Amino acid sequence: MNSNIKILLVDDHGLLREALKVFIEREQGFTVIGEASTGKEAIEYTRNLRPDIVILDLALPDSDGLEVIPRLKAIHDSIKILVLTSFDEEEKIFEALSAGASGYIIKTAFSARLIKAIHEVSKDLLALPPTVAQKLLRRFTASKSPQKNKGVLLSSRELEILGQLVQGKKNKEIARDLFISERTVRNHVSKILSKLQLANRTQAALFAVREGLISPKRLHHTS
Repeated sequence: MNSNIKILLVDDHGLLREALKVFIEREQGFTVIGEASTGKEAIEYTRNLRPDIVILDLALPDSDGLEVIPRLKAIHDSIKILVLTSFDEEEKIFEALSAGASGYIIKTAFSARLIKAIHEVSKDLLALPPTVAQKLLRRFTASKSPQKNKGVLLSSRELEILGQLVQGKKNKEIARDLFISERTVRNHVSKILSKLQLANRTQAALFAVREGLISPKRLHHTS
């Protein structure tokens, strides 16, 4: 992402959007380019404004935010979605991240944590506060995926790159660390997603931790 991070706010509470905008734009390099109050508006504005990051509430008057996430990702997959919500149930967290969200922040404690989370998702890291990370790890421990045997389909090199994805590394960083070209990294990532039948890098990282392919301790979370 470039140095000027374009952000779309999606929440049906106007006063909260106003407060978020003021708070976010105090940070150099952050620009709020639009505000939406419904899922329909979020999709329309994302298509027209092309934000880098969408900060999304899950409780929208016309739709469930969980349904909006994949529709936003379908517009352009490079978009990052940071969920900012009052819900902290394990199921909601898991579903949001599985749908393609890059982070999950609880409204009661957004403040400086939100700024840190925006920086993290802009760098392809998973942004999770400690309480959310703990809930997610409990879910990983208890959950079994119907894809659980698909890890054996990956080559040793693909497993190595999958481990790099869990750490939130970009293709350039992976290429540098493994002494291969960025094109080779892109090809491996594409094969990993195809073999595991997953949509994006975040889902691949979640799969790796959930199935025990990579230690969950590597999951990044905000402090």
